[in-house]
Amino acid sequence: METKCDNESNETVPQSDDTNGEPKQEMSKKQMKRLQRHQKWLDSRPEKRRQEKERKKLKAKRLREEGVEVMSRTALKKQYIPMSSSKCKVSVCIDCDFEDYMEEKDMKKLVKQIGRCYAFNRHSSAPVQLYITSVVSKVREVLTKCQPGFTNWDAVCLDSHWTQVFTDKSKIIYLTSDSEDVIPDPKDIVAANDYVFIIGGLVDHNKYKGLSVPYRQAVRHSVRSEG
Repeated sequence: METKCDNESNETVPQSDDTNGEPKQEMSKKQMKRLQRHQKWLDSRPEKRRQEKERKKLKAKRLREEGVEVMSRTALKKQYIPMSSSKCKVSVCIDCDFEDYMEEKDMKKLVKQIGRCYAFNRHSSAPVQLYITSVVSKVREVLTKCQPGFTNWDAVCLDSHWTQVFTDKSKIIYLTSDSEDVIPDPKDIVAANDYVFIIGGLVDHNKYKGLSVPYRQAVRHSVRSEG
């Protein structure tokens, strides 16, 4: 009986020798297709960027015609308030101590979300004190690759675990949907201005649903958990 092979087979394709006269490692058809897709994406980036710039120009023009003030990037940068000068002293810490629970693709999504959090805080009129902890090993590698400028961020990025940074447990709250408690009244948070909120840096697509990983972190370190 004949067996059909699909186009995604792992059949290897011989590669030509490199410049040193040594044979290159054989590449499967699946790997070649993945490489071709990636190259196609790289080739399309300049055009996509051009189209995005054009869309932004048209949007800005439309807003001006509607009488809406549109600020330039330079003007926006002048409005940036350094974290150290912010009137808000509430700390928000992204706990990246979940490397063992994520694949590399999940870490990339986490890093993308961290970048968005930073950008939002950077443009805030009263930025929080943003911390990113346990930035080690694979997490640091992915962060360096996907956000190469993170070392210049107006945020505190540390190798240390958050328990080594924040010591007053009465002010620490680990945010998790698994907790039955709720966060304090916003008025109390603003009045105290010294709370520390920990967010579990975990992207797992409910792979570990029921394990309550961030919740167990809070219990293990004897801090409040609220959601």
